[in-house]
Amino acid sequence: MKKQISLLALCAMVAVSATAFAADEAKPEMKPITKVMLARLGWVQSITKNIAYSNYEGVAKDANDLAAQTKKVGDAAPAAYNKEKNLAVSELAKAMSAAAAAKDGAVVSAKFGEVLATCNSCHAKLRDK
Repeated sequence: MKKQISLLALCAMVAVSATAFAADEAKPEMKPITKVMLARLGWVQSITKNIAYSNYEGVAKDANDLAAQTKKVGDAAPAAYNKEKNLAVSELAKAMSAAAAAKDGAVVSAKFGEVLATCNSCHAKLRDK
């Protein structure tokens, strides 16, 4: 019985060590645009969930975060098209946040649809060539 417990403990230690080692492996650095888009994906997913649950405070927070990030990126964008799309998303996200503060679900959903349409138009042109 003691041998089985010792063997089990040894297996557990090896598994923990292997997991820790795998976590320390060098991972390729993400491009800055990838980090930006992953953050936006997180906000979009959270907004979707919060709309479904009528959590307007959560929608407003995420929309404000999205608006701030897209404004920052838009202001720094050298290409006119990128600047235009980022600033458009920022304005739409601000409007969505205001609607969420007013608990106006219809406007929240409409503005969210416009945000997604703006995102998709850019992706169709630039990423999904």
